[in-house]
Amino acid sequence: MNFNKQFVDDLIRWGYQPLPVVGATKRPIFARWQSDTFSADAILSSSLTALGLRMGDNGLQAIDVDIKNAPEPFVFLDEFKKVYSDAELPFEKLIWQSTMSGGAHIIYRTDNPLPSKKLALNEEGAATIELRGTKSQVVIYEPDKFNKLQSLPTLNDEELFRLYSVIFNFDKTNKEMNKRKDFTDYNNANSCLDILMNHGWTVVNENDSWYELLRDGNPTSSNSGKVFKDTNRAYIWSTSTSLPSCETLTPAALSCFLDFGGDWKSFSRSIGVNQWTQNDTRNNLSIFQITSPNKTILMSDELLPKPLIGALWQEGELAVLFGPTNIGKSILAVDIADAIASGSGLFDGMLPTATPKKVLYIDFELTEKQFALRYKGRNFSGNFSRATPNYDFANLVDFRKNVIVEMMSAVQQLGAEILIVDNLSNVNPDNTQALDAALLVQDFKRMKNELNISILLIGHTPKMIPGVSIELTHLAGSAQLSNLIDSCFALNKVTRGANVYIKQLKQRNDEQMYGSENVIIGQIEKGEYLQFKYFGTCVESELLAFQESRDDRNEKIRQDYKSQQISVRELAKKYDLGKTQVADIVKGVRPEN
Repeated sequence: MNFNKQFVDDLIRWGYQPLPVVGATKRPIFARWQSDTFSADAILSSSLTALGLRMGDNGLQAIDVDIKNAPEPFVFLDEFKKVYSDAELPFEKLIWQSTMSGGAHIIYRTDNPLPSKKLALNEEGAATIELRGTKSQVVIYEPDKFNKLQSLPTLNDEELFRLYSVIFNFDKTNKEMNKRKDFTDYNNANSCLDILMNHGWTVVNENDSWYELLRDGNPTSSNSGKVFKDTNRAYIWSTSTSLPSCETLTPAALSCFLDFGGDWKSFSRSIGVNQWTQNDTRNNLSIFQITSPNKTILMSDELLPKPLIGALWQEGELAVLFGPTNIGKSILAVDIADAIASGSGLFDGMLPTATPKKVLYIDFELTEKQFALRYKGRNFSGNFSRATPNYDFANLVDFRKNVIVEMMSAVQQLGAEILIVDNLSNVNPDNTQALDAALLVQDFKRMKNELNISILLIGHTPKMIPGVSIELTHLAGSAQLSNLIDSCFALNKVTRGANVYIKQLKQRNDEQMYGSENVIIGQIEKGEYLQFKYFGTCVESELLAFQESRDDRNEKIRQDYKSQQISVRELAKKYDLGKTQVADIVKGVRPEN
């Protein structure tokens, strides 16, 4: 196939990167094709047998309909074309090209391009439809159709979800929703349509392939999701529900998220005692769960919490470690990561780890060079991996949403069981706002449940007055964060000296062992490398015994205001108080002339 210079120049001018590829292998010729840019002259002067187009540039993505894994390839393609044409999609925003193998590419633009992934599988788990996302490319078979890229509009969220719903109509597997237990009997006995309707959803449209439904409440959209007739699977695009969005859901998954908040253990136990026997799960739920005491004892190993770091953090929990700036949170977090990865626990076994696990540490704080300088000479466990951001490839338009997707992809790629994120303010800068904090933690809760992992988030606290006991209220965004997380512990400074201490502030699955009466004392030490050095335990108030009394502080404020003619605003900043509070303290005091 011949490509002229004008066509290649146009693609580059419109914001895309064409790539010379070897036709038989479909592999780009250039070594750094995923990141570098190449001129038209360089492309045309290569041994060009075919031309590809890099995905991700200017929001470009492609759906690859690969029919070779379908039992009847051309029947599959005809069925796909029919559903695609009947779906009321914005076809003016889509480019359809046929491939040499008989399949198709659907090319479009989005504001939030994603990494490549499999979207629909056959019964054996082989991919029939895939997303060609960032750092991938597709071969151009019908060049004339790509002239549309000059002014191709982006798909909005509802249009994108509508396209995805077509794809998920052809997904024949249960995906990860069966990860804890085989729910085949439950899925066969229950209907996604019945479950949603029993929870207030209504059918607003129907065709041969699916039902369109609208969620309960006061939605502004025309529909919130679909149930596919052939597969008995639901696809929810609305993000205003308790259900995971943009993925296929089985009847078991719908019931788990609607009735148990995504808690697969509780859902599994309910199935085990035949608590759900009809389609109407809502009517069959009971406040009581009847079990045998002997069975409970036999299950004790499964039911009892398994420590990641002693009583501070258990398996399956979403936890937060926070504290003031520059106190050593990241150093403690790295020690925790390595202790879990090696299975050694912390502080001479005082905080044990059940078994070694694969840990992924998302490090927004240190570059590779900074980390190397801080830990030169240390030998970390082979189960410990770090990931640092490359902002050259980051989509900053909706960074929080995209970075969550990237984290999930990295966890799956590594096979990690533990995720540590350092720190929250890099994922979403303004966690002091209640709604922002709630949405952020919901993202991580959903990730935890979907991937069956444990997560530790590193948070921060606004500037604290020295000598004040650290509490949950000091966590930025605490009103929402503390309600949604499973456990929380903090790092704080003692009033005098270089020591710091760890205080347990919340626990859901274990007793509080390291609260205010038994905090863990230590110090960030620079030996051969930085680490948290454990000294013992102590009563928190003894570490804050040098706290200045409120009366002494108030008298100093009055003297400053009286003798130095310092303003209320300046006093508030100096003593880390509110202006109104300072004004009340100095009320009636006259500055000296």
